[in-house]
Amino acid sequence: MGFKSLSSPLVESFLHVHEKHGTYSMLEMRALELMDSAVVSAQNFSQCDKDSKAMRESWQRAMWAEERSQEALLEAWAATVSGAERLLIALNHEQLLLRLVDFAKEDMDMEPFCADTQRLAQQFYGRAVSLLDRAAWPLVQQAITFQAVASYQEQQLQLKHLQYVPLPEIWQTLKKQLAAVAEPSQPEGLQVAAEALAAMGPELCPAPQSCPRGLQLAQGFEAHGRACQAAAKTVHVMSPHAAAGLVQQLRLRPEPLRSLALLREVEVAVEGRQGAPA
Repeated sequence: MGFKSLSSPLVESFLHVHEKHGTYSMLEMRALELMDSAVVSAQNFSQCDKDSKAMRESWQRAMWAEERSQEALLEAWAATVSGAERLLIALNHEQLLLRLVDFAKEDMDMEPFCADTQRLAQQFYGRAVSLLDRAAWPLVQQAITFQAVASYQEQQLQLKHLQYVPLPEIWQTLKKQLAAVAEPSQPEGLQVAAEALAAMGPELCPAPQSCPRGLQLAQGFEAHGRACQAAAKTVHVMSPHAAAGLVQQLRLRPEPLRSLALLREVEVAVEGRQGAPA
């Protein structure tokens, strides 16, 4: 399933949703089979003038199966609502997307633009968004499946005239947060850019050994660091803690997200299918 990047409670809630939905699907199939048998029994009774006992028992079994199916549907919907609420908590209060990647532990095999701090920050931001995109892919796939399951369950609830609580809005929340991560003018995008610069900068464009640990700034960005004497020349070093202040002054470009594009494609496809003539 590709759940490695997701927290255990969230994974468990997804699995619980699938388990409950699977149980409902099996019980619904059984109820339909028994209903078909009851219809055949009724047809045989009317055609052959047989004893009504077998027909009554057949209909009774079909009705019991339908009642159990409805109970399973309500249980499945409760699990789906609970899973949606758990995902919303993770997105809104636990900063799920921003926690998917630990930039300090990622492979930093690249040729950095150390001589141009503006290009360097953009390069690191692009790499960070790419890593986050890859980590978010399993979550997006699950969200698509989750939404399909929820839509089917809600349709069944309406067909069976059952009362139910509405599903929390997770689709738009996930899409909005992914878009914010890919947009450096948004707080989430700025945070990703700052964390990437703070983690990758001192490793790929390090200050001389005689200076404090940090990113050696290129010419024109000296104001964001502290002067340090190294090899008879003055260099300016920015500590990782100052990365947020620097990226706020830069004009970074948005970066593409494959996972966000997938959500939008699915959304367009669903809207097109719903708008198509019956």
